[in-house]
Amino acid sequence: GLVLPLFGIFGFAYPALGEAYLEGQTGVVDVAAGFFGGPLILLYATVSGLLYSTGFIAFGVAIWRSRILPKWSAVPFALSAPLLAFPLTFTLEVLGAVLLAVSGTVIALGVRRQTSAAPVLDPPTREAAAKA
Repeated sequence: GLVLPLFGIFGFAYPALGEAYLEGQTGVVDVAAGFFGGPLILLYATVSGLLYSTGFIAFGVAIWRSRILPKWSAVPFALSAPLLAFPLTFTLEVLGAVLLAVSGTVIALGVRRQTSAAPVLDPPTREAAAKA
């Protein structure tokens, strides 16, 4: 959620600024630099990246502790977030994306396998609920 405004800048503002530049409006370079030039945007990106990574690591710990999902899938899942949130190189960013795709697929298959094997329970009746 917190990184969506940053992606919005890349997705919507930068193409428009690029078109304006190609049309001869060279002042848009200063506008583009202003998006990511200040200390507030750096603080915002750092905090959102830390929260994103913390959430993925906590979910990775929950996957590791669960007795339903494959434990090994927790490690690449937890490692993917810092690599995506703080890409030091393009290679590490791609590695993070691959780790997320592989672990996410394994987690989804594990959930699907467990839900298809789970017994179907009848919903409680009002009489049973009244006795409890």
